[in-house]
Amino acid sequence: PDEMKLDLIRDPIRKARLSLLEEGQKVKKKAREIQSLALTYAGLAEDHGKLVDDIDYYENSLKEEEEDLQKEIAELKSRGIEKKDFEDNYHYRSAKDSVARVKKSIADSKKKLERIEYQLKAKGVSANEALKESEKFQAQADKFHEQAAEFANPETQKKLAEKFAKEIALREKERVKTPLDQ
Repeated sequence: PDEMKLDLIRDPIRKARLSLLEEGQKVKKKAREIQSLALTYAGLAEDHGKLVDDIDYYENSLKEEEEDLQKEIAELKSRGIEKKDFEDNYHYRSAKDSVARVKKSIADSKKKLERIEYQLKAKGVSANEALKESEKFQAQADKFHEQAAEFANPETQKKLAEKFAKEIALREKERVKTPLDQ
């Protein structure tokens, strides 16, 4: 149907514009789809790296917080306070809460990391490969964007209009040779 629509157009310039517009739209759509893939892979790789860094940071913080908690326990014991009364001490509760917060942050980050790794596995790539895939997809998208820009170039339109003018002239010539009466 699209080809028939173009065949009905007799003006080569209009035909070239319409043809290039349709092809340009198809190419732009393909470029957007591929660029979306590139952004997905890049996002997964970036999120993976950030979560790995966050977990390392939280694990180091946990060691520090646990040391602080142990110091607080030692301080309370040195003052003769029994373990059952530790909860009454503000500094002990604060240190204990800090340890709990950091442990929760580690657990949350590990859950997020598992989800990211599951998504990467579903795509059949590792985090490092995801970044390479992203770059590959972006290069493909760039080529499609260049192709779309070429379709919008007036020089391309002029060349295609000349081609269509020759085709239309040839069809007219052929139509004269074969009358409808035969």
